[in-house]
Amino acid sequence: MVYEQKCRKKVADPFECPSYPGNRDVEIAIERGEVHCYAITKGAFLREPGRSWLKKGFVRALVQGAPKRDPLFPEAPTVYELMDKHRTADPIKRFAAVLLSPGAIGRPLIAPPNLPADRLKMLRDAYAKMLSDPEFLTAKKRDWDVEYISGQDLEAMAKKAVVQPPDTVERLKKILGG
Repeated sequence: MVYEQKCRKKVADPFECPSYPGNRDVEIAIERGEVHCYAITKGAFLREPGRSWLKKGFVRALVQGAPKRDPLFPEAPTVYELMDKHRTADPIKRFAAVLLSPGAIGRPLIAPPNLPADRLKMLRDAYAKMLSDPEFLTAKKRDWDVEYISGQDLEAMAKKAVVQPPDTVERLKKILGG
């Protein structure tokens, strides 16, 4: 909610956007028909009531913030697809990549800087191997969302988000109040 409120202060907003104290309040407002659009992470959405809403067709995903389409929402384009389709300028693409990176990166396992390459490879290989372990895969039977993104891909996403030209950094500071 804080992000939405900060953005509203910076952008001329023709829409009425009431504020709610928490996610459950927004979900009740959706069920009452008071809210028609809601930005939420996949992990939060797939808890109840989002999971039931999706199964019943009560809601649908309009757009995804991840770099690649999630198979759970095959009909919803990614922000990146829309930016390419509409020939969005590179500074805006960089800005979006920074803002959307936490959702794409998720909750990664991290290691200290300057970790020797052989140890980094060992950790990454072990993690990938764990994801094919039968005992670990029982987690999927519990409806846990287990999605593997390689360490190399996560590292590339993090670098893309962090290494930005000054104009992108200034734009972020202006909008986010930094």
